[in-house]
Amino acid sequence: FFFFCRSTQMRRVVCGVGRRRPLSTVGVTVELPDDAVTSLRGTVGETLLQALERADLSDVWPGGACGGSCQCSTCRVVVVRAPAALADRSDDETDMLDTAATAASRLGGDGDGDYLADTSRLSCQITLRRDDDGLVVRLPDDVTNVLEVPIWLRGQR
Repeated sequence: FFFFCRSTQMRRVVCGVGRRRPLSTVGVTVELPDDAVTSLRGTVGETLLQALERADLSDVWPGGACGGSCQCSTCRVVVVRAPAALADRSDDETDMLDTAATAASRLGGDGDGDYLADTSRLSCQITLRRDDDGLVVRLPDDVTNVLEVPIWLRGQR
C-alpha cells in the first residue's frame, strides 16, 4: 500500500489525502421585520437558531435569550414556506408559544396573533435537514421574552 501512495497524485486518489468532504448545507431565506430579505446557509444537523445567530441579525432580531433551551420564545419565527414538512412541535415548544401568547396579551399586545398559528415555531427547536433547503422564514417584530415577564403574568388564559 505504501508504494501506491508515494506519488502525490496517487496519494490523493488512493489514500484520500487532501480531499475534504463538503459540509452539507441548506439555503434559508429570511424575511426581516423591515420587509428586507436576506439569505443564509445553515449546516445540516444544527438548529435554525444557530444558523440565524451565525448570520448576525442582532440589529433586527433578539435571537435566543435562553441559549436555545426552549425557555424564552425570543427565537420565534414564522415559517413562510417549508420545502418538506417540518417535525411536529414538541409539547415544550407548544407550551412556550402558549405562554408567550398569554404574556403578550396580558402586556397589551396581540397575544393570539402569530404565536399560536401552525406556522409559528421556535427556531431553537427546528433542526435543519437536507430536505429543508429552500426554507423561508419571517422574523416577527412582536417578540415577547418570557424570561422578562413576571410569573403572575404568564398564567393560563
